[in-house]
Amino acid sequence: MSASRPEMGIFKSRMRVFNQDDVMVMTFVSNGLVATRPTEAPAG
Repeated sequence: MSASRPEMGIFKSRMRVFNQDDVMVMTFVSNGLVATRPTEAPAG
């Protein structure tokens, strides 16, 4: 979870791109924020 935005979660995605000769020509990492699921009250 994000410290400054507790309703949001952080994800990291890594991508590799290959050309037609199967040679890696690019890599990148992206970071994103997504809304978290609401917490449910404990049953009882």
